[in-house]
Amino acid sequence: MTIDERISSELRRHAPKVDEQAAWERFQSAAPERHRVWTRRLVPVAAAVLGVVLFGLVLVLTFPWDPAPVAAQQSPFRGVWVTTDSDGSTVTMTVEVSSDGVIEITALDDYASVCSGAASTMTGSGRLESETELVIPTPVLTCDDGSEPQALSGPPLAEQLLDLTFVFGNETETLTDSFGSVWAREGAEDPSPEPTPTGLEPTEMLGMAGMWPQSSLEEVQKAQELADAGDPEYTWQVDPNLVENLDSEEYLGTAEIFSRFLEELGWEDSVRIPGIAGEITSSELNGTVIEVTFIRCAPGKPNATWPDHPRFGGCAPTIDEFHYETLSVFASQPARLDPSGIWVVNWWAENPPTEQVVPLTETEATALLEAFLQARIDGEGAEQYLADAPDAELLYATSTGAPYERYEYQLVAGPEWPNGYMDFEVQMFAEGGQILEQAVDLSRNEAGDWVLGPHFHGGPESGEPLPDRLWHLRW
Repeated sequence: MTIDERISSELRRHAPKVDEQAAWERFQSAAPERHRVWTRRLVPVAAAVLGVVLFGLVLVLTFPWDPAPVAAQQSPFRGVWVTTDSDGSTVTMTVEVSSDGVIEITALDDYASVCSGAASTMTGSGRLESETELVIPTPVLTCDDGSEPQALSGPPLAEQLLDLTFVFGNETETLTDSFGSVWAREGAEDPSPEPTPTGLEPTEMLGMAGMWPQSSLEEVQKAQELADAGDPEYTWQVDPNLVENLDSEEYLGTAEIFSRFLEELGWEDSVRIPGIAGEITSSELNGTVIEVTFIRCAPGKPNATWPDHPRFGGCAPTIDEFHYETLSVFASQPARLDPSGIWVVNWWAENPPTEQVVPLTETEATALLEAFLQARIDGEGAEQYLADAPDAELLYATSTGAPYERYEYQLVAGPEWPNGYMDFEVQMFAEGGQILEQAVDLSRNEAGDWVLGPHFHGGPESGEPLPDRLWHLRW
């Protein structure tokens, strides 16, 4: 026998004898009393619990709980975010969430290209489409200096900003917007890639503005000294006529600072497009900045859509049949602001693709114009050809009420690349020698339909041409 077995045997031998049957009978006889005691204890507790449940149900029915505002207030979008814009400026955005779940954004840009270098403020209200997607339907961007912001290319700026979307990355703790910009929380490392031209190393860019062919202000000052001494490695950067030729499309398109930079990007062929060229005063960039926009041409290919155009007939699109790669190049004189100062590229910005349309032939355009003018003589049906609601009084008759009897017109401009715009001078003749002169333009609307836009001079009409013709020339 083991020690454990011996201990157990001794305990059983000395333990008091228990009558199990008697113990069970005593337990049964005492059961009713125990039941009464526990009942007295449990009833008040159960009543209290039931009261709490009923009160909570009344609250829920009276004040329904909407989890959306709570989710929005706890959203990871809340806070201050920072990104580097495509023009090198710093944009800071504050995202706030109200008690009803509405999300408000305020974005401050310290150097906005769409405001010609002035600071800008963008505001808007939005909603959570999901836990990781925020949509601002109609953000509003204003220039802090009071000027009107202008899109560098493509549709109007307000149209480009519609349904501005931010997507939160759970793993990266960043926001990515509709334009591809990446935002980091204030104080975190900026995840935005430095916009570096193809063929240039990041070390060749200078901070906010970037710089080429020099990479720092010290290098620019040294290059200026060498250019003053006649060193041909640097004298090519001197262009005394650049500012004076801002209105010359041909000169700006071939200026050496731009042509060499485009070669550095690998653009074998390009054409400067009109519509964007001007001076920007910027203290950060030490004076005047010139902005010029270019499209990239497919090498050695003609433009099948505009084969006879004098400037763009030899420039085929590089994306597809109708779309061109497009960028704006900014140049300045950081060392010295005078005709002998050297020019450098201080930044560049890739723009949305430029789209060219298939223009109407002159026959097609005049057929549309003549149908419109004949409807005016007929007294009905002219509205269907118009882009906007016209002045009905002048649409079918002169200001004196005389109906039109005949018309004459001539094409004065167009079709203009890339949108096919055409401009006509029209004369509507009425009885008594009255003449209404107007400019009528032909363009495509957002739906892709060709429409007319007459610009009335108003009366009084006379037999002599009005002196203040109104022209609407567009590129």
